[in-house]
Parts: sequence; structure tokens; C-alpha cells
Amino acid sequence: DHLISVTVHRFLSILRLFALHAEALGDGFRMYSPPVGAIETLLDKARLHEQCHRLGIGTPRSWFPESEGDVAAVAGEAPFPLLIKQRSQVLSTKSKGEMVARAEDLEARFARFVDKNPHGDAMVARWPEACRPMLQEYHPEVLGGTLLVSGFMDRSGRLLAIRASRKILQQPRRLGIALCLEESSLDPAVAEKLCLLCRSVGFYGIFHVELIPSEGQLLLIDFNPRYFHHLAFEIARGMPLPLFAHLAALGDEHRLTQLACEARTSDRPGGRVFTQRFGLGIRVGGQRLTGRMTGEDARRWWRWYRENRPRMVDAAADPHDRLPEIVDA
Repeated sequence: DHLISVTVHRFLSILRLFALHAEALGDGFRMYSPPVGAIETLLDKARLHEQCHRLGIGTPRSWFPESEGDVAAVAGEAPFPLLIKQRSQVLSTKSKGEMVARAEDLEARFARFVDKNPHGDAMVARWPEACRPMLQEYHPEVLGGTLLVSGFMDRSGRLLAIRASRKILQQPRRLGIALCLEESSLDPAVAEKLCLLCRSVGFYGIFHVELIPSEGQLLLIDFNPRYFHHLAFEIARGMPLPLFAHLAALGDEHRLTQLACEARTSDRPGGRVFTQRFGLGIRVGGQRLTGRMTGEDARRWWRWYRENRPRMVDAAADPHDRLPEIVDA
């Protein structure tokens, strides 16, 4: 979990650096990087929430304390449990967040989180307000499955492709990356709002959004302007996102439009699923061994794996190329 978190944080930092130095990099590379302002807005939860509220996109109730007094005030008014999360993961170290169960523990836990998760000097100098953690209301619905939406916007603001999937198991269980996914349909109204969000901040390229279903609405918790670990799943269901980015950088509008048309003709869910076989085995076997998962739950996950295997996309396992799976293990 630590390695995955550090890798994601470094990737986000590199992504921001590409945007920050796009003009200089453009002298030697074909670039397709949106303005740094767009990247910083999407990677700063405070700015992101502001944009979402303006566009009518729901978000979990959140606080962005600027002082110890602000943290104490939140402890007195917020419902618990409460999440402490990074306001921005750019040039940060480790944590995806942690849960605080009691109001009386919040101030000490918040201070410890700040000490354990500093940001790099360059981030502190340029963007100090984004270096403090945020607080967010915890939604237990996350354990039942969040909605993941990924797609591609071009520079002109056209949505070329979009897909949704349901995250039914993650690692770690409360705050983590997707371990098991199932295809899902996507409400066109949700797709349109995500398009409006991209256009409002000037973003284009590959994106990945996570939303929590809560009381009949979807609450946006993350907007990631980057590649993600289940890209193989999106490619398998007709959305070759890396190829979209490559062709857009080359300026090949004809081929890009052709691919977009092909993607739209294959956007209906077909019952496909995604997992990482080795990671699933570690998760289920480890939790069963330590008593954190019942035998009934373990059997349910292995039954899910067997029943869905004919329609399964694996992050690393391929019968024609065993090396990635061996490296993964």
C-alpha cells in the first residue's frame, strides 16, 4: 500500500511539473499537457470542491482548516467518524488518509498527520495553502462500491470517450485503490457535468473520477488527471486511452475522431470485470488468516472470481505472457 501511494504521489508531482514547464518541454517533445492552472485546480481539493459546487456537482461535506483553532471548531460540529486526507497529493509523501472515530482525538491526530506527511519545499514555496490536510465526512457507502468514471477530453472540449465501472473491492478496504471492478452504465447527465467541470477549468486529456453513491445522488471525491492502474480494463472495453493521448499529441485528428466513433459504438456494458489475481489472493487470504474476513466472505470472493473469469481483465496476469504476473508477485 505504501509503495502504491508513493508511486501515485510522485506521478502527480511529475504531471504537474510537465504542465508547469510545458513550453520548455515543447521544444523537444510532442506535448498534450493542459495549463498548470487546470492541473492545480483539479489536484487541490478546496479549489475542486469550489468548482463542483458552482456547477451543481455534489461533494462530501468537507473542511479546510487553516489553524489549530479551525480544527477544534470542526471537532465541535462535524459528524464522526471523520477522514483526515491530503488537500493535495502533489510532492507529498505517503498517506491516502486516515479515519478518526472520536471528536476528542481529532486535534492530536490532525497534528500527527501534518508531521508525518510533509510536502516538498517547492510545493510549500509555490502553493502553501494546499499543503495542509483537509477533513471530510466519512460515507460508509464507500464499502458497498464507488463509481469510477474514466475518459478523454480533447483540447477543443469534446468528450471523445467515457466509461463507468463499479469498485466493489479496494485495498485498503476503507481508503484504497480498486482491486475488483465491474462494468456499469453511466447516466448521461453525470457525463455532461464532468464535461462541464473539465471545460470550466481548461482541462483536456485522460481523466479518472471517483464518486460515492449517497442518498440518491453521486458525490465526487476525486478527479485524477492522470493514468491509472486499471487502464487495461478500459482498453479491453473499447477505450484505448493511451492511444488517444498519443494521437492527440501528434495532432492526428482524423485517426482520433475515428477512434472516438469506434469507442462510442462499443460503450454498452458487456458484463466484463477487472481484478489483480495476486493482489486479490493476498487480500482475501491475508484477511481470512487474521480473522478480519469471515469464511463466508472469502468463499464469496473466490466464487466471484471463478464465475467471472471468462469475462475478466487482469492487471498483470496473461496466459500468453507470464512475466508481468511474476514481477507483480
